[in-house]
Amino acid sequence: MPDYGNHIPEGPGDKKPGPEEIISIPELPESTGRILGLGIDIVASERVRRMLETHDDRFLKRCFSEGEREFSMSRKDPVPYLAVRLAAKEATFKAIGARRGMGLGWRDFEVVFTGENIPALKLNGPAKERGDRLGVNKIWLSLTHEDEWSAAVVIMTGHEG
Repeated sequence: MPDYGNHIPEGPGDKKPGPEEIISIPELPESTGRILGLGIDIVASERVRRMLETHDDRFLKRCFSEGEREFSMSRKDPVPYLAVRLAAKEATFKAIGARRGMGLGWRDFEVVFTGENIPALKLNGPAKERGDRLGVNKIWLSLTHEDEWSAAVVIMTGHEG
């Protein structure tokens, strides 16, 4: 079988692409370290809508920082913004290796914006301490929401502590 590199042939007669046609995924800078944790989560907007209707302020204050609440509640429909933040928090629980009884809470993970207005993840309190112990020096965050679903992927990189 011929070596197609990063190219997957689509059918008979498909030729090996030239170097300018190959799409490759960039490597992480060496200073970033290795992947220490990975988490993914998907949240149904209806679930968040029900919690908001049923528990209102209690739900908001338990799960979201003041900044997250202000940002989301200022939107015409805050549910997708809350749902995607909840997905980010659940993905972070997975990436950081959290389990019940570790003393980590919802507000220990916070979606903030960088100076370029790009969503980023901030670790607070016990989550920051755990991240430092693990050697996390960068957190990669991807958020999406479409119709009734919100999803997040979190990758933590660094040098093991």
